[in-house]
Amino acid sequence: MQRLIALGCLLLVSMLSWAEPSRVISTDARVTEMLLALGAKQQLVAVDVTSAVPDLPSIGYHRQLPAEGLLSLQPDLIIGSEHMGPESTLEALKRAKVDVLQLPTAAHAADLSKQLMILGQRLGRQAQAQHLTSQLAMELDQLRAHDLQGRKVAFLLMLDSTKLRVAGQNTAGHAFIEMLGGQNAVDFANYRTLSAESLIALQPEVLLVASNSKGFSMAKLLSDLPVLNATAAAKNDHIYQVDGSTLVAGLSMGAVQQALDIHRQFAKPL
Repeated sequence: MQRLIALGCLLLVSMLSWAEPSRVISTDARVTEMLLALGAKQQLVAVDVTSAVPDLPSIGYHRQLPAEGLLSLQPDLIIGSEHMGPESTLEALKRAKVDVLQLPTAAHAADLSKQLMILGQRLGRQAQAQHLTSQLAMELDQLRAHDLQGRKVAFLLMLDSTKLRVAGQNTAGHAFIEMLGGQNAVDFANYRTLSAESLIALQPEVLLVASNSKGFSMAKLLSDLPVLNATAAAKNDHIYQVDGSTLVAGLSMGAVQQALDIHRQFAKPL
């Protein structure tokens, strides 16, 4: 009986090892970031256009994935967000019996831990996932211990100096504000374009400006929109830049690092 049990265990281990994918495609920068943190780069064969892995081929934009291009790479697992598409590509992958894992948008920091564990299990990297989730838990404890204590925060998506897109509820910007322990200065849902005057009327105590522009600076922002100097955030030097790429598909590990950096800046004496 013991020999049979031992044989069964060996067979189970063998099956699990065989099931671990060796050719993985990531269609989402947030997923790519987690895979790299898990040490799974050698399993990656391609990434999407938003992922910063220059030595791997790009398969394009995650909403417009080409079925032929994906299948030509002979993947045994494709990972992305719930927004992967188009549907015709997903159908083609299903017919080809390619395993597809779609992760929901991370609306809360706790979602990141769950998704790290899912990826760790799927890629046979449970130990690495456990280490990362423990590290993430400590970082989130730091954020909670020194949060913004409910201060009014406005999250701006800068398209250019004349268009202020403000994040409402059900957005990555709102999730970022919550992670910081702030209170969103607006009460509407999704993103809306506001005038500078409307923003001033909100009197945010903290301004978060999402911009991927290398030439971006707070001095230039206030020069282009001098009316922002009337906000409490500007008067107290509480305007912070956020790398918008860390929030493309909800919260990410990079977004947590951004939040920690903002807390360090916020804690500095004026």
